[in-house]
Amino acid sequence: MNLRKAMFSDLTIIALKNSLNCLQFSKEGVILVPKIIARSGESFNVTLKKFKKACERSGLLSDIKKNKYYEKPAVKRRREKKEAVRKQIKLMRKKRRYER
Repeated sequence: MNLRKAMFSDLTIIALKNSLNCLQFSKEGVILVPKIIARSGESFNVTLKKFKKACERSGLLSDIKKNKYYEKPAVKRRREKKEAVRKQIKLMRKKRRYER
């Protein structure tokens, strides 16, 4: 990431460093970050807010939190099985609701 320090104020650089929590690395080592386009005349705070919202929508934060600690394969299988059962129950409830 080549950023010219002269183009940004100190506040902008601090905000960019704080927003690095939204970064995610793929297996190839490529950074996957949602991109936004700032409009002319738009304040930095609004642009940063849009970026954080884009990170939230893409699911980066939840993925980072999920992968923060190592999860044993048996625990992972158990969790995924519980999620699948929960999802099936939810689908059955929806079907019953529309069958009436």
